[in-house]
Amino acid sequence: MEERSTSFVVHSALDVNIWILHVPSVDAARPASCPQCGCAARVPGAPFGVVGHGLRQRQVRGPATIDAPPEVRTIATRRYRCRRCDAVVAVVPRGLVPRQHFGAGAIALALFLFGVLGQSAAEAARRAGSWAAGASAWRTVRRWLAAIEQRRLFAVVRGAPPSWSPRRCAARAAMTLASLVPAPFAASDAARAFAGAALAS
Repeated sequence: MEERSTSFVVHSALDVNIWILHVPSVDAARPASCPQCGCAARVPGAPFGVVGHGLRQRQVRGPATIDAPPEVRTIATRRYRCRRCDAVVAVVPRGLVPRQHFGAGAIALALFLFGVLGQSAAEAARRAGSWAAGASAWRTVRRWLAAIEQRRLFAVVRGAPPSWSPRRCAARAAMTLASLVPAPFAASDAARAFAGAALAS
């Protein structure tokens, strides 16, 4: 049986909104090296070590900005293959979260609304762009909190003590993300959490 290539995700310096307006060229988005074996992407006078491997379309749900309504947008992510170890590397914009349907800002906004403002899980999930309601919305918020606790999402957020309630965990996550953005760059804690999530994704 043929062995499948290992896959990696690398974030570009560009955010989702800029990427959607203009998908970077193969050369502009090319990673500097392979994240698996360290092979340099470019060596003067030699063939590329990391080569273009096509585009892959994926959807991202949530508001484009803190004040925008939630929507579903399609993003073309760049893929590359390492010629030395055959690893496949997906280069995605900042703010796109691997293995999540929702953008980083949308998740952070929902956590802020649920944890800091005390809104219901359904209200918070709806603002992020979720169609879930009732128990399903609660499960959506709990999945995000579990992913944070397992360091699969927003690894900058410290684990919470077992005694903490989900609402308190959500508040700490949201405010940790907000702390990544200096106050002069955003008018509110919610806007700072939204922007900080892209930096932490």
